[in-house]
Amino acid sequence: MLRRRSLLALLGIGVSAFGLAAHIHAAAAATGQTFTPVTSWSISRVDPTAGGAPYCTLARRFDGNTVITFARNTSGEGTVAVDFQQPLFDPNQTYRIGLQAGNGLKREFLTRPATPNALVLRTGQDPQFFNALSNASELGVILDDTRYAFSVPDFGNGTSQLVNCIGAAPQVTAPQPANTASADDGALNDLRTQLNALKQENAGIVAALKQQGTTSAAATGALPATAENRELTDKLAKLESEKNALVENLQNERARQQQEAQDEQTLKQALEDQKSLKSMLESERQQRAALEASLGQKTADAEKRGELRARITALEASNSELKTLRETLESERQKRLEVEKLLQDQKTKAAASLEDQERLRTRVSELEKQNKSLQQTAGQVADMKSQLEDTGARASMEQARREAAEKALQEMQLSSADAAVKMADMQKQL
Repeated sequence: MLRRRSLLALLGIGVSAFGLAAHIHAAAAATGQTFTPVTSWSISRVDPTAGGAPYCTLARRFDGNTVITFARNTSGEGTVAVDFQQPLFDPNQTYRIGLQAGNGLKREFLTRPATPNALVLRTGQDPQFFNALSNASELGVILDDTRYAFSVPDFGNGTSQLVNCIGAAPQVTAPQPANTASADDGALNDLRTQLNALKQENAGIVAALKQQGTTSAAATGALPATAENRELTDKLAKLESEKNALVENLQNERARQQQEAQDEQTLKQALEDQKSLKSMLESERQQRAALEASLGQKTADAEKRGELRARITALEASNSELKTLRETLESERQKRLEVEKLLQDQKTKAAASLEDQERLRTRVSELEKQNKSLQQTAGQVADMKSQLEDTGARASMEQARREAAEKALQEMQLSSADAAVKMADMQKQL
């Protein structure tokens, strides 16, 4: 029993450890954010060479380097894989994850992360959900209170490709366990041995109880009603009660055996799923590597095209600058020709006016001499003017004295006339 529990625990860890490639950039992990696709759907079919059921995958890359991968086997059972590029999960913790077709049909899963980065959700056979998703525009991945929306308006086309791929895959039977699974076979053989032993023990108990019940019933009917018989009857009743308890225990043991049989079947199925998931993981790893290589080539081609566009743009800008420069140079050349023509005209005019300039120089020299002579004459005139002004001042003073003398003379003449009149009057009086 301990070995069986250990094997189940190891199997649970092993199944959870297999994730399909799907990258989501950590900086884009925001509530309510929608991721848009950057590539078309990529369909692949895997026929395991080492045995196992064939399966097909449907993958698409979204912005932020995000990839969602759907996988489905020939039995119609599917998985959805989501892997965050940063370690966001504790592999030992159970999370409640939701898948939602648009804003409608929703499925919830209690699962442990396959890795600290990855979630793998086994959807099983769920045509109702995938039909709803085909009619929706997005796939919602809900983690606690965070919802990541992936735009998949053409999921119907993708799932059609997936169905066609599965239809083309051949049906194969489950292979016999390989030598590498000898430890698992040993555990299963131990479980079978324990189950067979329990079945034999239960069969012996049932046979003994049946024989005991028949003997007790016959003895009860044949014995007379004495004290010894009553004692025997009580013992038989006690034995009957013990028999009923044993029957109940037997039923419980049968139920336990059925549960263990179911556990064994589940264990076998889980082991087969584990092998299938190993093959699926390897195929997805190869597919992811091929997809990354293809995307790397596309990225390199896009970068080359970008470089060519940049060079074309630079050449166009350079041509435009050269055209503008040529027009500017042509305009400058025309201006230079006009300036040269003007200079030539000015030279011609200058040459024609050299004689005039010489005559002008001679005339200027003469005028300068005359000006100098005039300046000297002006100095003499100024001196003469000063002298004249002095002479005029003296003449004015002389004129004033003369006028004063004449006035005094006139006054004296008047006085003399008055005196003569007075003398004449006096003479007349005498």
